[in-house]
Amino acid sequence: MAHTIGWRYFPHMRAELLIAASRCILASFSLLAIWLDPSEPARYAALAYSMMVGYVVYSLAVIVTVWHIPSPIKHFGLITHGLDLMIFTVFMFFTEGATSPFFVYFVFSVVCAAIRWQWRGSAYTTMIALAAFLGLGFYSEHIIHDPSFELNKFIIRSVYLIVIAMLLSYAGDYLQKMLDDISLLAEWSHDLPHDAPLLVSLLLDRASAVLRAPRALMVWEESEEPWLNVAYWSRNEFKLTRERPDIFGEIVSKNLADKDFLCLDGNLSKSVVLYESGDCFGCDEEGEVLDAALQAQYVIGAALSFKLQEKHFQGRLFVLDKRKMTCDDLVLGKIVAYRITMILNQHYLFEQLHRMAIAEERIRLARDLHDGLLQSLASIGIKAHTADRLMDRDPVMAHEELIQIQKLLSYEQRDLRCLIQELKPEQAILRNPDASLYVRLSELIDLIKNHWRIQVQFKMRSAEDRFISTTIKQDIYFILREALVNAAKHADASTVSVEMGVENHHVTMVVADNGHGFPYFGHYDHETLCSLHLGPVTIRERVAGLGGTLTLDSRESGACLTIVLPLKE
Repeated sequence: MAHTIGWRYFPHMRAELLIAASRCILASFSLLAIWLDPSEPARYAALAYSMMVGYVVYSLAVIVTVWHIPSPIKHFGLITHGLDLMIFTVFMFFTEGATSPFFVYFVFSVVCAAIRWQWRGSAYTTMIALAAFLGLGFYSEHIIHDPSFELNKFIIRSVYLIVIAMLLSYAGDYLQKMLDDISLLAEWSHDLPHDAPLLVSLLLDRASAVLRAPRALMVWEESEEPWLNVAYWSRNEFKLTRERPDIFGEIVSKNLADKDFLCLDGNLSKSVVLYESGDCFGCDEEGEVLDAALQAQYVIGAALSFKLQEKHFQGRLFVLDKRKMTCDDLVLGKIVAYRITMILNQHYLFEQLHRMAIAEERIRLARDLHDGLLQSLASIGIKAHTADRLMDRDPVMAHEELIQIQKLLSYEQRDLRCLIQELKPEQAILRNPDASLYVRLSELIDLIKNHWRIQVQFKMRSAEDRFISTTIKQDIYFILREALVNAAKHADASTVSVEMGVENHHVTMVVADNGHGFPYFGHYDHETLCSLHLGPVTIRERVAGLGGTLTLDSRESGACLTIVLPLKE
């Protein structure tokens, strides 16, 4: 199999196979033509016939070679192309010279050269073929004085060869330009920076490279910002500024506000404008195509302009001073503008998600501080006031109040120390988020034991956690931490048991303690807890946000939390 699929993976080898097949067909039917009607003069008929048989064998050998080679052979196309030109010249010499019917072989060579090397190949091949053809004509007319030589046919064929070469050169050049444009589009980096000025500079640089222009300008407004962003790029300069929204008037004329267009010269009072109109292109003369202040500040002459519009921003991209603009540039520019729009939109979405993540973390931290530290400080303030009043009347009671204050301060100090340690970047949970969940939870339990002086029994039914995403691991960590701290701080528990398992695409955690339970006793499912606003608030909200369920059993001898989370993020 490896010897039969090599040509399929290389475009130039597929072209070689097509050329080889065409050569074989052309040679075979030429042999048939010579056999049916031998060429003149008669003394060369046998020789021409023998040469044609050899050429058919050669063409078959080339097909077999191209089909079976596993990878391209260096200079294979150049070697076969040179042999073809030499053989075709010999064929014409031994048949009827410049008037030979094998003249079509020269045309075949020019077409093959255009397929292989685009316009350069067709141009150089035409020069070689034309030199050989003119030489044959000169030999027939002035050396052997062939009476069958026809000057009119000779001139027509010469011009025909030149015209074919011109057409193929244009087609080859156009194809090469399209391939270059596709390559430039494919070179857009996917590893884009998050820094806005650097990102915009890179986008304008790539847009100018794809459209082959020396300068680019982008003007846009963000939906939630009262500023006009103006980015200017050239080979030697980049500048990104924020201007007043009214610094420019209408960026482009109202007739072109919803169009992508090219303007031949923005300096003129009336300029020719080419724009897309449905399935075709329209062309008009427009007065004041661009805002006068914008045009004067950036000296805009020839320009391509494309609209940029998304939910988070809208504006215009200008590609400046491109030479020889065509409607093809409008089509290519639309692709570039669409790419820039998508990248900028992705950037703004990332920024929005980043802000939301920061806000969510701040809310979580504020909730933890409010539910824990602030409430305890309020309680400490009340107890301090009580102790002050009892200091003179009942020193023993005042001393007990001070002991309670000291105990509360010790609890909150431990809780705050845990919270600060979690926020430090060197902690294992932040340093190595891809570590085994069992290892991370074991580290958490050791931390709780050391700070709260309670016994924690931990059992994980399966240490296999490769189906649990990093995000879910993080949430499991915080939920269990909150449950353990609550048991130690609020329930005065001395022993807590934690059991965890993964099955049926769900994570199940059971946390049971020997404390005094919640202020209310009984069994409460998730819906009841949410409707009555009961249970540990932080855990309940975090579990609900993950699409999981929380079940609570509260008794005088302790409480039990059953938490079920889906594995999907």
